Amino acid sequence: MTTVQLHPAIPDLVQQLSEEPSVQRVLLFGSRARGTARDRSDIDLAIDAPGASEQEWDRIAVAVDEAETLLRIDLIRLDEASGDFREEIEGEGVVLFAR
Repeated sequence: MTTVQLHPAIPDLVQQLSEEPSVQRVLLFGSRARGTARDRSDIDLAIDAPGASEQEWDRIAVAVDEAETLLRIDLIRLDEASGDFREEIEGEGVVLFAR
């Protein structure tokens, strides 16, 4: 079984994101989901928020930017991901929050 490498700041961030009404899911993907991350590897998050307004996306982006981590967080809007990329995220992604 793969060990997910979750940065300590991520649970608080996921809690903040879950407070946005349109956020249906938050997925961790990439090296941290696969358990192959190095100490300075970025954090890849996909947000499934169909119908989210630009104001909601702005709040989501601010929450991600203000997360207390020195690591880069790559934020992907799942509804805007290409078919292949979305399949990759859905296949390897670890659901951190689901409504």
